[in-house]
Amino acid sequence: MIVGQATQQPILDLSAYDIIQMRRFGMSHIMTAIYLLPLALLISMVVYLPIFFVLRKKRILCNPLRHALKICSICYMIVLFLIVFSGGRTAAYGRALNISPLKETLFYTYAYGEKLVNSQFMLNIFMFVPLGFLLPLVINKKSFGFIATLFSCLGITLTIEFIQYIIGRVADIDDVIANTLGGIVGFCIFAIVDALLKKLRLYRSV
Repeated sequence: MIVGQATQQPILDLSAYDIIQMRRFGMSHIMTAIYLLPLALLISMVVYLPIFFVLRKKRILCNPLRHALKICSICYMIVLFLIVFSGGRTAAYGRALNISPLKETLFYTYAYGEKLVNSQFMLNIFMFVPLGFLLPLVINKKSFGFIATLFSCLGITLTIEFIQYIIGRVADIDDVIANTLGGIVGFCIFAIVDALLKKLRLYRSV
């Protein structure tokens, strides 16, 4: 179900041009992330610098790898929010809310011959994989488990979709599902890495 500000129009009413634009939109996300990475990394280092000096002043010693992980996490969040809020979907008929799980995604990917692996849905999954991987590493490997990661990813994606709706864009339940799945995949990758590296002294000190 789609709820819009203006006259309600079915969101599944797409032309071939619309589908081409969706594909270009997905590729533009990837290229934008690549272009933004150096700048985001520089900003992250500047942002983290005061935190580093505070930790040093309080004599809280951290492994250099842990500092690097925190900088990477800040960099990832900057890139994520810049991508989301600089290129979010805007409905042709105004602010819109999709509350029908996977209906829109399945229609796009199959009725228009769009493969699922190339769809916006998969892109949203990939965007949140780093979040699910980094959260337990940066916060606490032992106490920040699957449930905490799940609800953190869910909370962040709900916040993003809420802001998208407020600023007049499309808030989509499919994005919430995809982002949360991405966080779960990221945590599973973390769990595998943790199991493989937990005996290493350098990893344990992170």
